[in-house]
Amino acid sequence: MNYKNIYKNNRGQVGIGTLIIFIAMVLVAAIAAAVLLQTAGVLQQRAHATGMEATAEVTGGLAIMNIVGERAPDNANHFDWVNITVRTTAGAGSIDLGEAVVTIANRTARAMNLRHNATISGGNFTITEIRDEDESFSPESPVINAGDLVTINIRVRTDNAVLNPVSTNITFEEREPFKIEIIPEFGNTAFREGTTPFSFGVNKFIAL
Repeated sequence: MNYKNIYKNNRGQVGIGTLIIFIAMVLVAAIAAAVLLQTAGVLQQRAHATGMEATAEVTGGLAIMNIVGERAPDNANHFDWVNITVRTTAGAGSIDLGEAVVTIANRTARAMNLRHNATISGGNFTITEIRDEDESFSPESPVINAGDLVTINIRVRTDNAVLNPVSTNITFEEREPFKIEIIPEFGNTAFREGTTPFSFGVNKFIAL
């Protein structure tokens, strides 16, 4: 038997071990690459979603066109209703006013987190349509988009809390400072502050 040749053949075992290590390294590298690709995909999706939300926050929102106070039928010296006409700002997408939150205040009282409901008996304010060319708006689903014009109707005072339990009971009299804030689900907040006129005269509807 040639012992010298048997000794030389031991190199084959070293080569097999090296091959096994090489294959293991390739498998580890492949797994690591797959994890990196998956992580990169998740990060890309999150970055895209964050970018879309940031764009909506910056470009979207509501704009207050006008505010009208509605006096009681007997022309009392206070408002029963405050009606706020709003539209979407330039570049804004669709806005669901059903998710909007309204805050209204004067110098002595503040009503926060007012929410919409299709009937005034079930919510803090209703919304009525003024212009809706694409018919995206309904009282039950008050979604507005570009070109739409609606009015948010808030019952601010009533002399009968039993008949109108959702009244905010804020008195808006003559020379009364006020603040109104409308916070949509996405986009910029609409804000307006001012003072009621020094005299209501005989008018039932008073522009603020």
